[in-house]
Amino acid sequence: MDLVAWYEAYWAAKDDTVDHSRLDLMLPWVQSGQRVFQLDGGPGMLAERMVKERGAEVVMTDLTHQATRRAQAKGLNASQLDIAEQDIPWPDASFDVVVSDSAIEHHFDPARSFDELARILKPGG
Repeated sequence: MDLVAWYEAYWAAKDDTVDHSRLDLMLPWVQSGQRVFQLDGGPGMLAERMVKERGAEVVMTDLTHQATRRAQAKGLNASQLDIAEQDIPWPDASFDVVVSDSAIEHHFDPARSFDELARILKPGG
């Protein structure tokens, strides 16, 4: 199965409607001024709220160009990244918080994804 192609089609057909009560559960973990990395952020619904409501500096990626372009159109710092094929292009201990909302469990190699997220997370983050 080509995961990138599947999610490109998914985001092409889906709008930005989201269960905000689920996102509400994550927001308190993010503080103003923190540097946050979001893996597979889709078109940026959570990232946008972390920036606007929590005052965080958010860097996000998504597997697809479709979702990345939509996040960028919202003014978000978003880039396309297939973590199955690429390392996260930031140095070790770069972020205060890392998050992946309803995505990492769909990866073919989630252990690799967790290793990369742990690598870029600051000690104590």
